[in-house]
Amino acid sequence: MIGTSVHLVGAGWRRVWARDGVAVCVAAAMTIVVEVGLWALLRAKGVSPDRAVLTTLAAMSLWVPVAASAWAVGGATVGSCLLRGGEMADASAVALIVFWLTGAISFVAAAKLYCIFMAVAILASAIVSLSCRVERRVILVGVATVVCLLLLASPVWLAGPAGVMPESPLRSLTVWSATLNPFFAVADAISADIPFVWTDRPVMYRLTPLGGRLAVPAVSWAAPLIYLLPVGIVLSAAGAGARRVTRARPVAPPAAS
Repeated sequence: MIGTSVHLVGAGWRRVWARDGVAVCVAAAMTIVVEVGLWALLRAKGVSPDRAVLTTLAAMSLWVPVAASAWAVGGATVGSCLLRGGEMADASAVALIVFWLTGAISFVAAAKLYCIFMAVAILASAIVSLSCRVERRVILVGVATVVCLLLLASPVWLAGPAGVMPESPLRSLTVWSATLNPFFAVADAISADIPFVWTDRPVMYRLTPLGGRLAVPAVSWAAPLIYLLPVGIVLSAAGAGARRVTRARPVAPPAAS
């Protein structure tokens, strides 16, 4: 991760390792166990390679942002929060490499998926870094989780507006909700290897009337990169807050000679 490298260089890798090394290793281990373990379990139960990978990617779309926000709580600085949370996406590369080596997806698709998960993890971590107080960060974890769930469940909660809104504003709302849905981008990233269009599935029409009234648009795999815009705003606010905290600290009196 580029952010990890910059943080290591800027803060000194020995200092960063002493402060965050254990947390980063635990985060990586948890992510690998959850993601690769789920895929291995599905394959052991006889699930087809394509369905096993798709199900695991759906779980990863939820695990990465939620785990990243929770793990970022312990960061001492903004950079530390991003390092801890971003490790969830870094460790997800192991599962993506496994999918590639087993022939389920191409290397290009794996690289696209990594970019998607990294953008999601960084956004979740940045939200948590807005506060320097642990109790407030715990609340922000809840905020990041709710945002994640709303984005992933957009076809479901759009069922209400689909029944009452005029077609023009509904179309705009649908376009934005689809663009910001990480799993739609995941499906596009693997489309050359595992053709999957969520809106073509019968479950789409059982869960929501949206598909019957207005087709959900195709989404590019790069759509989640739009998260970098709010990330920049959040990090600027967090950095300004950190400077205010630093300036408010009393200066220690000189030692008596």
